[in-house]
Amino acid sequence: MTKKLKYLSRTLLSGPYLALCRDEASFIKECKRLNIKNIPPWVSELAHATTHFFYHSDDGQCIIVCISEDKKRTKTAIYALLVHEAVHVVRARFRHMNEDKPGEEIEAYCIQNIAQTLMEAYDDRK
Repeated sequence: MTKKLKYLSRTLLSGPYLALCRDEASFIKECKRLNIKNIPPWVSELAHATTHFFYHSDDGQCIIVCISEDKKRTKTAIYALLVHEAVHVVRARFRHMNEDKPGEEIEAYCIQNIAQTLMEAYDDRK
């Protein structure tokens, strides 16, 4: 069943839209809505999670974190994957802002905020 993606909070730094995607059909549907011409694989080969960065003329930058479901994966392993992807989100955001050397503390707070947002979205699944 294809589900509509729910974009998450953008509170720490004013920034892009961020969504967590848990199935390929929802990812493809959202890419089509964003008018993405060459839709990439929703999760990269040999990966368990992948972060995609898109730009949409109406919505601005959209970041979609995709995570594959695996019943054998523990919740701790899932959270670790989400932290890993949060680092990619934060570092890309700093690059976008031309911030080459963010302070360690602000970077840590940003990663914490994005990781927590992704974890809450993961736990909010219905």
